Amino acid sequence: MVVTPVHEATGLRGAGGADVLLADGRIAVVRRLRADDGDGVHALHDRVSDESLRLRFFAAGARSAAHRYVDHVLAQPDQLTLVAEIGGRIVGLATSELVDLDTSEIAFLVADEMQGSGLGTLLLEHLAAAARDKGVRHFTADVLLENRKMLRVLDDAGFDVRRRIDHGEVIVDIDTGMTAALQTAVDDREAYAEAASLRPLLRPASVAIAGVRADGTGVGAAILRAVLEGGYHGAVTVIHPRARSLQGVPAVHSISELDGGAVDLLVLALPAAGCVDLLEQGTGRVGAAVAISSGFGELGGDGVQLQGRLALAARRSGIRLVGPNCLGVICNDPQVSLNATFSRAMPPPGGLAVASQSGAVGIVLMDLARRLDLGVSCFVSLGNKADVSGNDLLAAWRSRVQGGSPTALRQSCSPPARSPSPASWQATWTRPSPLRLAAATPSPSRPPTRSRSTGRSRVWCAPASGRPRSWPTCSAPGRRGRGPSLSWCNRCARAPRSPSASCATRSSGPSSWWEPAASTSMCGTTAPGCCRR
Repeated sequence: MVVTPVHEATGLRGAGGADVLLADGRIAVVRRLRADDGDGVHALHDRVSDESLRLRFFAAGARSAAHRYVDHVLAQPDQLTLVAEIGGRIVGLATSELVDLDTSEIAFLVADEMQGSGLGTLLLEHLAAAARDKGVRHFTADVLLENRKMLRVLDDAGFDVRRRIDHGEVIVDIDTGMTAALQTAVDDREAYAEAASLRPLLRPASVAIAGVRADGTGVGAAILRAVLEGGYHGAVTVIHPRARSLQGVPAVHSISELDGGAVDLLVLALPAAGCVDLLEQGTGRVGAAVAISSGFGELGGDGVQLQGRLALAARRSGIRLVGPNCLGVICNDPQVSLNATFSRAMPPPGGLAVASQSGAVGIVLMDLARRLDLGVSCFVSLGNKADVSGNDLLAAWRSRVQGGSPTALRQSCSPPARSPSPASWQATWTRPSPLRLAAATPSPSRPPTRSRSTGRSRVWCAPASGRPRSWPTCSAPGRRGRGPSLSWCNRCARAPRSPSASCATRSSGPSSWWEPAASTSMCGTTAPGCCRR
């Protein structure tokens, strides 16, 4: 998912606004106020409680004054005003009115049911980013002394804040400039929100599979067998238009017939158009979806448009989407034990969390991990990345990986938009969870095609100390040899002490993997089963 960076939020990604993640993982949109938002903003002021209006407008019985203020805001199209919406309904308003050339007075109103979700903080972040580009360097806000929730939002957002008290009101002055402390606070909030948003994907309590053939053939049936043979601990259901049971698993005709009316993870192995139709039924019923199906953006032309429809259906339904055109997902936590791929070989549980853009590379890596007894906690095949990206997973893993090593293997590699280089990740990704990225760059002698990546790989590593470095690896196909430090302990997946290790990356297809030598991967621990035991 592309969450607009705070320092790039001025345009708010055009008229559609910026997609943001709330603290509980829900998706909201922050955008500029439009002329046709009058009914929605008035409705927001009608829905909130009398107490919320009193705290906002400093007077009891302020509902009529609130509506007059809405009319005032709507009559000022040049004023910087943002709204937040979920499912097309406005649930938050942020206003900024100039008081001099570089200072604005700000005010917020958030729907009662959304308070505590982080929405006020997100509105403040985006309001500050938009104001900076207008030359506004300072915000000022008058807050009632008893309005502790709003004061906490302003204090904890990460901005430089100064307070003074005047007759029961707190005058808060805020510098809108981007600082290291603000960026750290934003990163921490994003990691927390990503972890919450991707929980149905990374730790699903229930799984439904659509596209299982009754005769047992095809990708859908293979995924169902893998789920069952992998010993998944949650509830499994098949969505099928006619059958009532497949492979001993109960089947339903639609998402609405699911037990409890909802499911954490929906696996789609349907024809491309069918994936779109099914996701449109998932509003409020599906947490995350993995689209195994092909026939989307990788084909170009109509496939690109169909992928756009799939992503839009997921976004409107509040569903996090992996794929399409991907291998699937493995959740190797012993309490989950989910293999939602069409590969039946499961690596042992461990500390390595892997995101791979290429399904073929993912198959080879999981087989290699199994043969080397390399512990894997989680594997996600990203495919076309219509929604969930490697950056989303890295943010989520940052808040949950303990003692492991998140690794991303990608055909194209770039840090998050707000980070100019992998060096900026060093402060975040350190031991015991070092970050490793590997990406293929085009070979000058063999340009990449739509179906195959060729060329020289580059490895990015964020170590515990010193500057992150990148190393080019040998591009000779099918060779085995020493390479740069893309390595880990085979048992615990901790960072190696030795900078010399065999490189586990490819150069020109799955056959070109360099297999790591266990003897050179040393984590420096004394835990049983580890390389330094």
